[in-house]
Amino acid sequence: MTFQLPGDIALLRAGLRQGLAGLGFADDGVLLRGPVNWSVRDGEPAVATVDIELDERFPFAPPVLRVHDVGADVPLTWHIEPGGALCLWDRADSTPADWSTARAVVARVQGWLEKTAAGWPDDNDCDLERYIPGTQDPVLVLCDLVELGDVTGCVQVLPTGRGVVRVSPEQRPVPPEDPQGAPATEEREPGVGRECG
Repeated sequence: MTFQLPGDIALLRAGLRQGLAGLGFADDGVLLRGPVNWSVRDGEPAVATVDIELDERFPFAPPVLRVHDVGADVPLTWHIEPGGALCLWDRADSTPADWSTARAVVARVQGWLEKTAAGWPDDNDCDLERYIPGTQDPVLVLCDLVELGDVTGCVQVLPTGRGVVRVSPEQRPVPPEDPQGAPATEEREPGVGRECG
């Protein structure tokens, strides 16, 4: 996908906003809020309410998405940035075409919700560095696969030096949620990140 600046960018932004409006999203000029139909375990239907923001990086980076209401009794603990934004695209394997249409964005959220409800089976994305608070410097994540064994759930990552963290086999409880359903981030110990999955 190539862009003729700045006209094409404005058209892409407007096109996504119009497409989302056509899918039932309300647009206040900054935030788009709307329904995402998805299937909980065993095909039980649910409707989540999702907030979408096209920040200054769009379309070169994906829109920022947050779940306002999951629409089911499913804790949102996996693949969420510290500020509550969903981790929907792998930076290395994505292009702007992946988030250029409303249907593509909504389908991605549906898949994320369904994987979250299922506990992220077969999730092999080693992306702990995205959830470690602190520096923008490169981070090296070290773990001992034998030591970790079959550990599932939330794990602790401990800083060991400049830009290096170690994944601990010590399990942690699922982080508490704030009243709006986003994982709480302010209660984390300084320098300690947690990845649930």
